[in-house]
Amino acid sequence: MPRRILIFFTSELKGVVQSAFLLAFAGFVADILALLRDRLLAAEFGASRSLDIYYVSFRVPDFIYTVSLFFAASTALIPMLLEKFSEDEKKAQDFLGNIFSLFLIAVILLVVIAYFAMPLFIDFAAPGFSAAERSEVILLSRILLLSPLLLGLSNLISSVVQSFRRFYVYALSPVLYNIGIIIGI
Repeated sequence: MPRRILIFFTSELKGVVQSAFLLAFAGFVADILALLRDRLLAAEFGASRSLDIYYVSFRVPDFIYTVSLFFAASTALIPMLLEKFSEDEKKAQDFLGNIFSLFLIAVILLVVIAYFAMPLFIDFAAPGFSAAERSEVILLSRILLLSPLLLGLSNLISSVVQSFRRFYVYALSPVLYNIGIIIGI
């Protein structure tokens, strides 16, 4: 059984329509789960400062993730990767290694800077919290600084997988992300 599941998720999609349908359906499911996630958060915490702290804590890590997408943009990476693989597999592997290294160095640098500058970022991004709330936002934001690194690596890996016409794992990642948060609530 596990082998069949693995074969299913690593199978290549041949047609554009099939791939587009899979991605659209997974996006729809992810959006429904995001709605459920937000409803569960609202039911659990209500319109409270705790929920405000939770949402504000994501601002800086999400911004870093958005900036890191510049390094891992699949729309630019996939064509270059396909070109490299068509020329020489060794060159393509070297290219991938360089991209991953550059990404890791850049994001780790951004994360380290953000970790130490978090109090300044929070004062700018979310003024109006008490000293205790501000400390909590800073702590949670620092913990969440792992997300740009992990999500960015996931995006890079997804680009590689997509270049080989394997879309199942890529399509499921936002679904699993929302399921993980729902389970955590």
